[in-house]
Amino acid sequence: MMYTSYCIGILAILFSKASHWLAAARGFAVLAVLAFALRFFMPSPTAQLVCLAFCWAGLGGCVAYAIYLYVFVLNNPERLFGVLLIAFAHGMFMCLIGLGISGVFLTIVLPAMLTLLSAACIFLVKPLDISAPQTQPQAPHPSIWLSTVFFALLFILDSASSFIFTHQSLVAQVVNGIGVFVAILLSVIIQIIYKQSVWHMWNLFFVLSFLCHLLPLVSNTGLIFDIASFLHGILYVGYIAIFYTISGIYKKHGSIQLLKKNLFRMFGLVAPSLVVLGLMERYWPQSVTPFIIVGSATLFFVFVLMSPLFQRYFFGADWVKDFGRLDMQPLIEKVEETDHFENLGLSPREREVCVLLLKGFALRQIAANLHIAYPTVNTYYTSLYRKLNINSKGELFARFGVQLDNSAEEDP
Repeated sequence: MMYTSYCIGILAILFSKASHWLAAARGFAVLAVLAFALRFFMPSPTAQLVCLAFCWAGLGGCVAYAIYLYVFVLNNPERLFGVLLIAFAHGMFMCLIGLGISGVFLTIVLPAMLTLLSAACIFLVKPLDISAPQTQPQAPHPSIWLSTVFFALLFILDSASSFIFTHQSLVAQVVNGIGVFVAILLSVIIQIIYKQSVWHMWNLFFVLSFLCHLLPLVSNTGLIFDIASFLHGILYVGYIAIFYTISGIYKKHGSIQLLKKNLFRMFGLVAPSLVVLGLMERYWPQSVTPFIIVGSATLFFVFVLMSPLFQRYFFGADWVKDFGRLDMQPLIEKVEETDHFENLGLSPREREVCVLLLKGFALRQIAANLHIAYPTVNTYYTSLYRKLNINSKGELFARFGVQLDNSAEEDP
């Protein structure tokens, strides 16, 4: 129920215009604080549960605006640190609950502090101009759809698998939390120390996912189940990878409008799915484990089948090197640079080609960057030179006051 309320809060804020998101998020922050406080004045457990649901919906509204900040404002190190911090908080809570350290502090004081802190962050953030129309490619980059679909499926799968691995015993909760800490350590080793591709994190996630969901079939108690819970904690390496990569993909190839549409589609799918999972956990708990095993196996094999697409549009693409830099260079910045050529009689695509030529791109590189055929780029190239009345890249660079790089040779 709480997960569903959380998704509803995210969906609710998406109905407003992007320019009104901050005001809406502040309203949801007030709702979260008031609902959390009113919970303690409610006489019946049902009324308290309703207040908690409103609190989670309010937090979901805050998170909707936080997603925008996470994607379009933070740089690569900040995004990686942010998702590692989220993972650390999750692992810490699992260990504290499993160790029996609950009481007033964990059930009242700490949640109250986190709710107030979330509201304070929303009210302290400076208003940003996100109302300006965003220029974006006519067709969204394929990596956006690939990552968004997998994120939605992983969210649903995690919501269901948490029922198996975190509600059986206190020991399972502790080892699950320790597994999350191991996932953080692995992420730091792969991304920061050895600077390897997130491809390794994704592969590790899918292998461990299939294994940890298979072990409960052997035994749902004892040492084997505790090992499965530990592996489930390590699965957080996949969530760290998907949060980090999907945010970079949207900053590189997406826009606020596209993010808004896809969040609406994604959580519109997730919310009813969580309702179905909640009903399964309550009335048919014996069906949850087979469902998760089949789901994780299906996801694993779908990922294997789609790996050529991931390799082509994501892991093998030149732009993925941006993850090793301070920040992603948004594609929209490249498009906005074409405004400098507004009065030269060039078409929008010719302006894009001109920008990339001035950056030293060869025609084949431009074709790959703009996702169009090489002969098409050559046509724009010829038309561009004719309209500007120039005959070489040297003349093009001189025309716009750009120093010609030795590597920027003429295309045949």
